[in-house]
Amino acid sequence: PRKNGKTPLMAGLANWVLDCDPERGQQNYIAASSIDQAGVFFRWMRESREMNPDLLARCVIKGSYRLIERAGRNNSFTKVLSSDRAGPHGKNIHLAVLEEVHAHADEELAHGIITGHASRSQPLTLWISTAGHEGPSLINTMLARARAVLDGGSKEARSFLPAVWSAAADCDWRDIETWKSVNPNFGVSLKEAYVHESIAQAEVDASYREEMLRLHLNVTTATSHSLWDAESWNQGENGAALPSDESLATLPCFGGLDLSSTDDLTAFALVWADRSGKMPQYFARVWTWMPG
Repeated sequence: PRKNGKTPLMAGLANWVLDCDPERGQQNYIAASSIDQAGVFFRWMRESREMNPDLLARCVIKGSYRLIERAGRNNSFTKVLSSDRAGPHGKNIHLAVLEEVHAHADEELAHGIITGHASRSQPLTLWISTAGHEGPSLINTMLARARAVLDGGSKEARSFLPAVWSAAADCDWRDIETWKSVNPNFGVSLKEAYVHESIAQAEVDASYREEMLRLHLNVTTATSHSLWDAESWNQGENGAALPSDESLATLPCFGGLDLSSTDDLTAFALVWADRSGKMPQYFARVWTWMPG
């Protein structure tokens, strides 16, 4: 989840590969959904070197090109990958870092990187991400592969090492122990006071709750913006009775009519909105007719 040090940890590993991997002529690339996002990873690599004279002596940093070259005649470098259409194609990639995989629009970039590894003896790809939304996507493909390896049912186990911290879809997000179980840096870079504030906001803001679940508990969500509070909606499954007609008459009411033609239902609905409490409540009556 967010704020657990994924980027600085992987930046340290990327620096280690550039300095310590004996392979000559490394072409190492940082890729993200935007140049700016990839630049965040690059800054972690650069700043960690600038704070350590020994690490700084091992390289040449060209900040304007977002490029770090290994010192000497090794001919190895780490560079932010351009966002142009060429992307990783035509490159002989040794190390690839894919930042915020959930934000990538499709799998073309990943496929280009994987095929760019073909001539390397020990290529490495680092995938970093929080959860995404439901539906076909690169992050959900990678998550399915990761879980298959963790469950012991994948032939990728020898070449794919996944680490997944995520809460269950039906987790108790109000429980601080749920947060601790999936946030390794809880209390360090993820402050407990912030967590309590997030829980309080999620109690009254369904849209924020979806983002909180996805970004801080790594729960794959249906959408980033929820008009309805799913938990409150599901409470209606028990068939709770509507308020009396007298009570409904005091509330704002909205009506909608959907006319059919030959192969659909005609529907008329009335919805009453009660916003007097902490959480708004909505009551509906729906009538449907089959066309003759």
